[in-house]
Amino acid sequence: MRKPKPRRPEQKEKQRAYRARQKADRIPSRDDVARIVLHWAITGALEPGQEKQLTGLRNMVIERLVEQEFSEEGARCRFDEIVARYEDGWDFRPNPIFGVSFTGFPTTNCHDSPHYYLKRRYRDL
Repeated sequence: MRKPKPRRPEQKEKQRAYRARQKADRIPSRDDVARIVLHWAITGALEPGQEKQLTGLRNMVIERLVEQEFSEEGARCRFDEIVARYEDGWDFRPNPIFGVSFTGFPTTNCHDSPHYYLKRRYRDL
């Protein structure tokens, strides 16, 4: 990945002011919206009888990440890890920027995760 160009001081200040306005006006970021959509899509696909929906979502997400030059194995691993967390009861977490406190979840090395391939979810599909 390319190293980002250093920003000029006025660009930094403009961005800082923009973010402050967004926070003050409580306007969600692109990432906030993406977090909600991901939560909705995965939890819906985890409902009984929705295995094909989950498989389709998984394939589409992995394909798009690979198009953005992420490794296929890494994308597969990360998606499966997120799904496994939802299966194990992980709940959607709000953006902490608004002062809602919560304890984070531990990060793991994908290859060490017991849910690395989620065999129980994707076999026979």
